[in-house]
Amino acid sequence: MIKHIKINFAELYDPMQILHIVKHANFRNYVYCFIDDQERVLKYGVQHSANKQLGERVYRQAVNLDGWNKPQPYSSNGMSIKRIAKDYESVYHKKLSRNNVSVLLWDQTNDTMSTSEMRAKCLNVEGDLISKHINQFGCAPIGNNEKATKRKVSAHAHKSVVSELFE
Repeated sequence: MIKHIKINFAELYDPMQILHIVKHANFRNYVYCFIDDQERVLKYGVQHSANKQLGERVYRQAVNLDGWNKPQPYSSNGMSIKRIAKDYESVYHKKLSRNNVSVLLWDQTNDTMSTSEMRAKCLNVEGDLISKHINQFGCAPIGNNEKATKRKVSAHAHKSVVSELFE
């Protein structure tokens, strides 16, 4: 069974806690999913580089959500969440903030695989999740832009790996 965790941002006092949680779980390669408090998928993503700080992909995006009691970073890294929040408010007429967002992470780490194999595995899972979302709802999640989504879905549509997440 694949290890997974859910991090509810409303329960955290500092976004740096995300890094500590992922490090403690030792998720070096993972697929993640930002969801709102109604469990609507906002975005699927991956971290597949063992050279990066554990949890940094999720942290960079989460820190740019409104509602943290600290100044937002000056870096443009993770700024896509701002566009997601704007689109979310247009669609759902509700503001998106750390108080109504969580992230699900599914560990994909396999020490017998090369870095490129791990990258391919993570991208396959992400592409399959996006494809399933499109099949169920008629569109990609609000945070998976069209160009990247089309590439991921078409490249990975032939292989279904989502069931592995829940076995």
